Amino acid sequence: MSSSIDPSLYPRLHETMADRFGTVVFKLLPDIADALLTHAADGLDTNVAAKLTDTARRLREEAAVRAERSEEHTSELQ
Repeated sequence: MSSSIDPSLYPRLHETMADRFGTVVFKLLPDIADALLTHAADGLDTNVAAKLTDTARRLREEAAVRAERSEEHTSELQ
């Protein structure tokens, strides 16, 4: 069975997928951080709430870096 996709398009396809994946990751991390903060505010143990809050902060701070790494890893799948 042969592919109907021209192999010369693979690099562009991988680049497009990587860009879109990075965009999705960049948009999702703040949403995940919001969910963690909401859960932390639900009257949990103070240690658990502090860990969730810290994780949310890190996700917000590192969103751009993590999105960039996701793009790099996806584009390396060629």
